[in-house]
Amino acid sequence: MNNEAVEKVRASIEQLPEQYEQAWKESTEVKFPSEYKDVEKVIVCGMGGSGLPTHFITSVFAAKVPIILINGYDIPYWADKKTLVLLSSYSGETEETLSCGELAKKNNCRITGIASGGKLARWLRENNYPSYIFNPIYNPSGKPRLGIGYGIFGQLGLLGTLGLIQPIGGTLGNVVPREIKRMGSSFSLINKQARKLVPKLKGEGVMIFAADHLVGNAHIFANQLNETAKTFATWFSLPEANHHLLEGLKYPRENLVSIFLVSSSYSKMMQKRFELTAQVVKENKFETYEYRPKQGNLLGEALEVLLTTSIISLELGITYKENPLEIPWVDWFKKQLAK
Repeated sequence: MNNEAVEKVRASIEQLPEQYEQAWKESTEVKFPSEYKDVEKVIVCGMGGSGLPTHFITSVFAAKVPIILINGYDIPYWADKKTLVLLSSYSGETEETLSCGELAKKNNCRITGIASGGKLARWLRENNYPSYIFNPIYNPSGKPRLGIGYGIFGQLGLLGTLGLIQPIGGTLGNVVPREIKRMGSSFSLINKQARKLVPKLKGEGVMIFAADHLVGNAHIFANQLNETAKTFATWFSLPEANHHLLEGLKYPRENLVSIFLVSSSYSKMMQKRFELTAQVVKENKFETYEYRPKQGNLLGEALEVLLTTSIISLELGITYKENPLEIPWVDWFKKQLAK
């Protein structure tokens, strides 16, 4: 295990609130031409850690227009001048996202983007597209998944400035700064809560269940466990999982545990679904654990869960003596493709 790598990852997690604050302040200062105000649909193009922020945002916030995420090389045939294409690549070097950018340009789409530099940042500047190019000073690890605060609040700032996203209750300008501040003051308590789950996950694959505003968190958690803790994990959303997964728990008998991300903000029917789903999982002999965020509002809960899952993934990786920064198989795969 590399102690220096561990400390860099831990520092990036501890500085998530600073990432939020920097990205929100800077991205909301981006100026858009008047024609960008007329978009009728949004496509976000991003891979891995650069695509996850969109899952988070569309789970927590209400969108005024359709928003879809593309994890690939192509954009839909219907993308046109009434379509906003947001290109998201932390490194700025993601080939799939760059491909989508060229196609969006050919289709005369409205284009914006977010990157820390690289080819994407140069391309956006050369074409005079309004964009958020950030300096990731609060992500000493240098890894996109650990700089997710820049992605979430960078994308949110761009979409919010265009009036395409709104919170449930209040305005973005009030809700976001308040919850960023609250998260910074809650770090110590959340850290203690997160560490309690780590021993329960050691040696197990993980099934993650969530609904509504925490679905994006479930997806992020699975990716964090995969990359940081080198652990098999998959996620399911309710009510969809109730229509198929319940019958798929019988075979094979693998080492799996389940974590339910439960919120008091869920409807009574959704809470009943979680109760019954957990009962089925237990009947099939899987250990079942629950995490209930305590922040009391949708964005606050989602940010609390994000911090919690970041800590769990790091600490679980430490128990396995894994380097939390290295992703050897992903790197190998990219090298093979490049040959």
